[in-house]
Amino acid sequence: MKPLPLLLLALAAAPVARAVVDDSVAWKAEQARLERALAASPRPRERILAASMPAPKSARSTAAIAEASAAAPDDALVQWIAAVHGNVAATAALTRLEPDNGASWLPALGLAVERGDGAGIDAALAGLAASTRFDDHQGQLLHAWQDALRRQPDAPACVAGERCERAERDFLVASEFTAASVFPFPQAALAFCKAAPANTPRHRQCEAGARGMLDNGRTLVSKAVGYSLLGHLHALTPADEEERRRQDWLATVTEPMLRGDLAPGSAEFAAFMADWTALDSEMEVLRRGAQRAARPVLPPDGWISPHQRARDAAKARGKP
Repeated sequence: MKPLPLLLLALAAAPVARAVVDDSVAWKAEQARLERALAASPRPRERILAASMPAPKSARSTAAIAEASAAAPDDALVQWIAAVHGNVAATAALTRLEPDNGASWLPALGLAVERGDGAGIDAALAGLAASTRFDDHQGQLLHAWQDALRRQPDAPACVAGERCERAERDFLVASEFTAASVFPFPQAALAFCKAAPANTPRHRQCEAGARGMLDNGRTLVSKAVGYSLLGHLHALTPADEEERRRQDWLATVTEPMLRGDLAPGSAEFAAFMADWTALDSEMEVLRRGAQRAARPVLPPDGWISPHQRARDAAKARGKP
């Protein structure tokens, strides 16, 4: 079963095109204007947002990311964006700023693996295993986009004849950019852990890091990656399966949010937007959505998740 998509991806896929953007030409012009404005901002966060906007990467954007990172050495979000775009200095800065955050050790692990740096691999794995939280900064990125958009002139490009409330538009556009900037988990790091020999210190550290993703992840994607990695390591426990069942339950009872079915202008959308504006955890947004729908946040006894049903069906067909 494929990992569930980040909530923002589902949110951004249709409403932005339907209710915010007039047409592709207008949207591209709006993006270009916004990129120029943010690139000229005195705020490093806004400059790095401009440099990381969806577009083919270039020497210019790489240089802009490096400049913004150097200008904000103690801003974890700026360092995270720079690190996942391959900035080596930011990769080191991130582990200094957030040594307790497992996500912050993944770029360092990926870089060390790519370099064949044994000492760097050991340091990154030790940090990953000892981490007490796992935050991939998607909520903070959304908030940074919201803040940047609030400071822009009110010149929305909306579908003719449809309502276009500024706060909703800014939220949808921020969601669009956040979804387009979803940071990939460093594949080199994950591949290294999947290949770690069983019953070795590195295997045990990878297991601890993967369980931290599953238990402490703030997004469905990070929790799904942790679960998948534990499966590859042959380390899943009943507690891990129960944690996955809980996240599947939340996804099931909040399915309209995951599908992007909430209509701008509705009370449900306003509550959803307020949650994402106040919170930086997708899992907490889902819990609040379940509570508003008068659904329990924990699955009832005996409930079998779609994920487990798919696994059971695969096993019945003789697939591992």
